[in-house]
Amino acid sequence: MLNLLHNVSGFILIIAFVTKIVSHYLLDFLHQRNLEMMSLITMPIYYLKRYKSEVDLSYTTLKAVCNFSLLMAISSLGLNFVVGLLIYFI
Repeated sequence: MLNLLHNVSGFILIIAFVTKIVSHYLLDFLHQRNLEMMSLITMPIYYLKRYKSEVDLSYTTLKAVCNFSLLMAISSLGLNFVVGLLIYFI
């Protein structure tokens, strides 16, 4: 059962990080903040932070998804780490 939980939290971690990066880049693109794809390669840490910039009213849901996916990624990383330790020591 622990192995399954470890795998599921790992998949959630990957999906959450991909969702976070894509939604963050999309918000920046829609507001003409970072139009170059090279910014994703040269500044990847920027896309792993909370999205704090102001957005239009129609994009507040996308901003909420962006910030929620960061929370999910951090939570699933913590869960994955704890379950991994439990698997190792039990």
